[in-house]
Amino acid sequence: MGVRVSGNQRQLAGAMTAPAIRLLITDPRSLIVLLPASPRWSTALLAAAPIVLLLVALFQAAPCAAQFPAEIEGAVTDAATGAPVPFATIQSPGLAAVETEGRGAFRLRGLDPGSLTLLITSIGYRPQQLVLTLANGEHRSLDIRLNPVLVVLPEVVTTTSAERPGVTVLGRAEIESSGRADLGSLLEGQNGVLIERRGGPGGPATISIRGSGSGQVLVLLDGVPLNDALTGSADLSLVALGTLDSVTIRRGGASERYGSRAMGGVVQLYSRRGGNVDGFGIGARGGSYGERGFSGSAAASRAEGSGRLTAQANADLRDVNGDFQFEVPSVRGGGTAQRINAGSEQRAAQGSAGYQWGGGDFRLRGDWLSVERGMPGTVVQQSLSATQRQRRLGGGADLRLHGGRVSWFTEFGVQHQRASFQDTDPPFGAPYHDSLTALNLTAQSGVDFTPGSWTLSSGVELRSLRPRGSALSSAAPETQSYGGAWLSAALRRPWTTSGFVQLSAAARGDGGSGVGDAVISPRLSASVGQGGWSLSASWGGSFSPPTLGDLFFQEGVQVRANPDLRPERVRNEVTLSAGLSEQPLLGAGIRATVTAYRADTEDMILWSPNFAYVWSPNNFNIDRQGVEAEVTTRLPSLNAEFGASAAYNRLTYTGSVLTGQVIYRPRWSGNSHLDFTALGIRAGLLARYVGARRTGIGSDLNRLPAFAILDFHLSRRFRLGHLGLELSGGVDNLSDQRTTLLVDYPSPGRSWWLGTRLSLGRDGPGSADQ
Repeated sequence: MGVRVSGNQRQLAGAMTAPAIRLLITDPRSLIVLLPASPRWSTALLAAAPIVLLLVALFQAAPCAAQFPAEIEGAVTDAATGAPVPFATIQSPGLAAVETEGRGAFRLRGLDPGSLTLLITSIGYRPQQLVLTLANGEHRSLDIRLNPVLVVLPEVVTTTSAERPGVTVLGRAEIESSGRADLGSLLEGQNGVLIERRGGPGGPATISIRGSGSGQVLVLLDGVPLNDALTGSADLSLVALGTLDSVTIRRGGASERYGSRAMGGVVQLYSRRGGNVDGFGIGARGGSYGERGFSGSAAASRAEGSGRLTAQANADLRDVNGDFQFEVPSVRGGGTAQRINAGSEQRAAQGSAGYQWGGGDFRLRGDWLSVERGMPGTVVQQSLSATQRQRRLGGGADLRLHGGRVSWFTEFGVQHQRASFQDTDPPFGAPYHDSLTALNLTAQSGVDFTPGSWTLSSGVELRSLRPRGSALSSAAPETQSYGGAWLSAALRRPWTTSGFVQLSAAARGDGGSGVGDAVISPRLSASVGQGGWSLSASWGGSFSPPTLGDLFFQEGVQVRANPDLRPERVRNEVTLSAGLSEQPLLGAGIRATVTAYRADTEDMILWSPNFAYVWSPNNFNIDRQGVEAEVTTRLPSLNAEFGASAAYNRLTYTGSVLTGQVIYRPRWSGNSHLDFTALGIRAGLLARYVGARRTGIGSDLNRLPAFAILDFHLSRRFRLGHLGLELSGGVDNLSDQRTTLLVDYPSPGRSWWLGTRLSLGRDGPGSADQ
């Protein structure tokens, strides 16, 4: 039985984008899974990786890069009185700054093993600098005591620390202070990142990094992929911010560690977990377009034997009416119209329990998500009755052990997801009701050995997916199995009292369903630093196989899959970067980075029509190159910070048949922000710029103009003993720009929001722990 295609789905084909076309095949998210039965190559890789690692460690053959994140938690207190120091700032080059909560507690997650420099500052206290060496997967506890001062002291200059070009870490405090309602909105202000929305608040949102397709960015939640098995994209609107502890953005190819889909970048999401905290918090939010939301969190811990038991739970719900007035494009007749059937209801819950001790950390986790929303379609053929339902239930466990020179980790995750799409009265064609379910398992394990200045790492990952649904043809496989093994080496040595040099090499082999022959993804890199400066260069390759939708989509009206597609490949990605960690200049602190890259793509998969106007995916070669620049100025005397960034991404078709920039990929984008504190009120301005976009292949006709958006927010914190209160609010799109990122998918104009959060105990506003 063929899939019935609604009017809004047909118009998606007219938009001529891979994400838009792939909405024809619905939009369930998939996760990849481990099955007990694995192919022979998986068994071979599993057996060979630890042996190779042992040989390398014994003979000390090469240096290697640690792959498993470490974390730090602790408290900042007054050295004279022992009282906690709230709102102290902990910062490090390449990381987002975090603040301590009311009891002085903080947490840093997603840290790369190796050398790390921390600068701890607070008004009225002498700044303190710590230089740490973190082991792979280590959980470090710190007790930081600041000495009070009565006069303003000169700024402390940080010495060298290995910069991480293209990496941004957003902690819990930054997530809360952003005032954003979903993950897509949170990432909109990041350099080189473009969020594509197909609707207003609560609508689907996908990510592009450095001009990549949304299916070329791997999104992981606690190590489990959230990318849709059918479309290859991850819908960021289905990730509740209230359940996240931190977000790490890695720009550029990373298949040498993370495997398939890590061609444009990786977004790592870490769910909230218990720490040395006890307390609870509740929050509420309201705003334009009928938005209302509530959240709650609770955490508890206690010492048990030589370790600590921890537990936490979070709940988050958000409802949005979503309807708004928009301007109809002149090519569609002009005037104004009302966007209808754009409402969304989202419910999410997450919890974990664990045990931490000096030599390790064990955690059990679980999450649940339920979303119902309308599918209004395009402005040409809006649907009043199309709806989408998403359900997800998942869980997992992870164990990390470390001692001396060796650390080890293993993770396991399972998720069951169901999605349904229906329209009882579509603009044209017959009513439809399509659904898809997916059972997913994933497992990975790795070991790290650190002999002196070297770090040797090795690991394996196995996944499997079992999809069922009416969107796939009968030729689609019942199960997809996939796996890979990686090996890496790095050497870091000082070459002066304030300088370092680091060399690294890594490779990963992948194979399984959809990959074809085994694929090797290499990476070589070198970094050198002196004082606050660092220079780095890298070369590598990455890949992404066709999705199930590309290969086996159930044929519908004017749509046909292509079972002969080849995997997408980047064979020679070259990246050069220069960075400056925060340095004093005329009473201010300046930090900056500049990165240039070239990552030409062979066989990029794009949907386009043939001579009979039948839409189908095909392989195209794409030249991809760009430059990113970012500078931030911190003004301690004014309690202010200003930053600006810009990105140039050139993606052009190779050959004489198709020419020019790839559609819906702006060459220029940029952001700037100003954050300051006065009279206890924190205020922020964020400006976002998106350049002109082509809407057709080989033609600049009807190109979409550039636009700029300005957002503003305020917040004020109060504390009375153990009770904390935060009030916040803001206005997005201050100038009421009526923009559209994709043709026939309008964005709403000016909007406002108000929020409040009440906490008791150590779960305070802006807490890095919670």
